[in-house]
This record gives sequence, structure tokens and C-alpha cells, in this order.
Amino acid sequence: MTDSISRNPIARAGRTKASEVMHRNKRLLDVAEELMLSDGYDGVSLGRIAREAQVAVRTIYATYGGKPGILMALVQREAEQRTEELEMVARIGCVQQRLQQLASCLSKLVTSERRLNLYRCLLVLGDQRRIQAFHESGVGVVIKMIEDQFVSPDFRELYGSELPLGTFCDVFLGYVVGLNLRSPLTQVSMPALFSDRVSPVQANVHSFLKLFDARQRSS
Repeated sequence: MTDSISRNPIARAGRTKASEVMHRNKRLLDVAEELMLSDGYDGVSLGRIAREAQVAVRTIYATYGGKPGILMALVQREAEQRTEELEMVARIGCVQQRLQQLASCLSKLVTSERRLNLYRCLLVLGDQRRIQAFHESGVGVVIKMIEDQFVSPDFRELYGSELPLGTFCDVFLGYVVGLNLRSPLTQVSMPALFSDRVSPVQANVHSFLKLFDARQRSS
């Protein structure tokens, strides 16, 4: 099958064309996101996006239907990237490590300039349904995954089945968010917290779980 496609100039040309379109659309979205981040949704015209992305305005209308369609494509792209990350977290075998990774995901969500900018752009559109969906697909999904950890069999096996798990989940979420709320007061740059190594957020969550574990065993 592959050999027949490689020998077929029409099929090969079609595949090249599809690749060019994907590359063009990615470049267009990258440019639009950068411009909206710097100048806001209303501060960027469709003509400017087209000019800097080196595409025709009619191409944008044909692909996305206009500037609102570009914004929704940016929202969709951000959601797909986060879904991939969360799917990787879900495959982690240890519940403590899953919680550490989910804490980092939540921290990145609530401190992300990218998501904040997308949220501001959605506010300009004024579509409450889309704004609510944006929240639920981001912070809402991560919080639900964290809540699920506290009722999972492996968590109950580690910490016992008689815990007020709902309350503990609230404390845990408050703890993670509190790490971020303190950062402006201490002049800490939140993006600097995240690297290829274990982040301070993960380390703090690990300490939190160890302390909780010690208290459970001594009680």
C-alpha cells in the first residue's frame, strides 16, 4: 500500500499538499496567539494576522470563518495539548506520584499566561457557554481527576477507608492553590517553578503526603 502511494504522483502530491496546509494552519494559529497575547482580542485585526502569517484573508475565512473561529481553534488546541498531558498522568501507577503530577498541572493552569489570555479573549466575545466550557475543560477536569484519586482503591489502601476524603481533597486543593497565591508576595516567578526536574510544587506535595501518612500511622 505504501509502495503504491509512493509510486503514485497524484497521491504523493496530495500528501504534500495536506502537510503544507497543516504547517500553514499551525503558523497562522501561532501568529494569532502571539498577537492576541500582546495586544488583546480587539487589538488585533484579521488583516494583521493574515499579513504576519503570510496568508490571504480569504484563506482565514475559508478555514476558520473569521477571528472568532481562530480563537476557538486556539482554545481547542490548548485543550488537546492538556488532554495529552493528563492521559500520561493517568497512566502513572503510584497514586502519590499521580497527585504530585496533578498538583503541577493545576498549578500551571492557574498561573498560565496563555490560558489567562484565552480567557480574556473569550470574555470579549461574551459567550457564557463557551466561557463555562473553557473552565470545565481546564481546571474542572484536573480537580475532578484529583478528587478521583482520593476515592481510588490504591489511595484507600494506603491511607485507610474511614477518612473524610472529601474534606481532605478540599485541604489538598487549598494547599496547592496556596502555593501559587503566596508566590507574588515572595517575588517568586511561577513559570520558573516548572522544569524537566521535579518541581518545588511536586516536592511540597510529596512532603504534604508524607506528613499526612506519618500522622495517620501514629493515630
